[in-house]
Amino acid sequence: STDSGGKVSRSLYFYVISFITLGMTTFGIILLIQSLLEMTFSQTIVSGPNERIALGLALSLVGLPIWIFHWRIVSKELKNDISTKNSPINAVYTYLILSISISILINSGYSVLTASIGDKEHAWYQVSSLLVLSAVWTYHWKLSLTNRGLEQNIVLIKQIYIYGTSFISLMILSFAFSGLLHSLTQLIYDSLFDNSLTLNSSENREFITGRRFISILIPSLIVWTVHWLLIAVKEESNRVKTLYLYTATIVAGGITSLIAISSLLHGVLSIIIIGTNIPESGGRIDQAPAAISALIVGLSLLYYHQKLIFEN
Repeated sequence: STDSGGKVSRSLYFYVISFITLGMTTFGIILLIQSLLEMTFSQTIVSGPNERIALGLALSLVGLPIWIFHWRIVSKELKNDISTKNSPINAVYTYLILSISISILINSGYSVLTASIGDKEHAWYQVSSLLVLSAVWTYHWKLSLTNRGLEQNIVLIKQIYIYGTSFISLMILSFAFSGLLHSLTQLIYDSLFDNSLTLNSSENREFITGRRFISILIPSLIVWTVHWLLIAVKEESNRVKTLYLYTATIVAGGITSLIAISSLLHGVLSIIIIGTNIPESGGRIDQAPAAISALIVGLSLLYYHQKLIFEN
């Protein structure tokens, strides 16, 4: 038990140092790439590039050698000792980095797309993050694929990452798609019921809103496609997959649909039964565009995931 405790302590040391120095190196390289992109492509005077370069170099020059030294030792143990691959510390380290990387990638993707339709001069840090974190994620994902014949508790950690990422990205994707539909239905609705708005002003407002939702939709769609359609959906039935399917069916599909139907019904009853002044309201149900959009998304998710439940 003493040898086992010493081995755990040793593993903790190497993985903690690797985690910290990888973070230092990653952030340093991001700053250096950001400075290079700004000096090459920016049309405005960049503030503080020398300080950023100095910080990036300092973090990279300190973090990279220490990470390489420690990670080479870890890599040798992963190749030669199956118990190292089956270590919960290794699994937590790997999927923690994957989780952090994918979270930053979604945010960076949104920021880059938002900047591409606005102020491109402030997107260089996010572009750098996309480049560097994509490499970090790809490296650690390939590393996780080399692990075969893992113990059940390690497989469980992997499944939690895959299905957890699938679910979170699905929620973001659903929100973005519902918002995009809302912009479209609101435009149609305003043109039908609100004569005080000019078509051009309504189009311009909803177009700007729609572009923001597209900026959220694209990165979340990529992440969901990779984790769910390319990885998770092909796996055999397991407890985590079953939990994912039922949660997505109930939360994303069922609850969303019920809220949307209730909102629509409330609007209809307000006009027909409760006695809202129909001439003054013009027959408008102000919550209709949002409710219809949410209902379309909710019913689609409900149908899709129920179909998968019956297939499994």
